[in-house]
Amino acid sequence: MKKAQLFSQPIFYIFILIVAALFLMWGVKNIFDLKDRAEQVELATFIQDLKNKVSQYYNFDYGSNTEINLRLPNKIQYICFTNNEPNNIPENLNKYGNLQKIFTLQKYNTFLLPSTAFQTSAFTTPHLTTLEDPLCIQTNGFLKATIENIGTSIQISKTI
Repeated sequence: MKKAQLFSQPIFYIFILIVAALFLMWGVKNIFDLKDRAEQVELATFIQDLKNKVSQYYNFDYGSNTEINLRLPNKIQYICFTNNEPNNIPENLNKYGNLQKIFTLQKYNTFLLPSTAFQTSAFTTPHLTTLEDPLCIQTNGFLKATIENIGTSIQISKTI
């Protein structure tokens, strides 16, 4: 073997190691991106399922009720519902962080906490009301609640 061939072999192995490391980093990045995308899809599915369930029971008779059990991303710790009445900002919002600020700026009735977990942190669920204003339910990956048709709207409450 010539001297030049001996020096080229380590450079070739170093090049292969660098390419393999870059390929591995690209794969890991794509896996994390896919995980984030899955959580966004899970959140969108939750929002649509909640709206569909409320809409379904809005068309049922007075007194119709059911227990709902909807899956949420694990990043969401609480889901809060308000009656969304103008100039009626609930007093006890401060214990849930920056919900007071969100509630005063936006006219939504459903809030996801922490609000920084996803781009969508608040949305409107038509016909939904609560007895307790706001009603915040700890999720742990699932929203477990009871919805009931009270005539003019659907009332949501914690499942005991």
